[in-house]
Amino acid sequence: MALESVLKKLESRIEEFVEAHSKATSRVAELEARVAELEEQLGGRGDLDDKVAELEAQREGLAARLEKVLEALDGALASAE
Repeated sequence: MALESVLKKLESRIEEFVEAHSKATSRVAELEARVAELEEQLGGRGDLDDKVAELEAQREGLAARLEKVLEALDGALASAE
């Protein structure tokens, strides 16, 4: 009887382990899918970096043009005085 009881406990523990392993395996699959999704999103950020660089260059160009206009206005106001 004692041996049978030990075997039943062992069988129960093995079943618990198999169930936990199954859950862990499915969770790993879910996490791998999520990682792949996030990596794909990060891959799209290269386009955003290019757009930011382009807009920054445009901003610098506009700032330079605005500075020239302001200098011209300052010169015109100074000569009018």
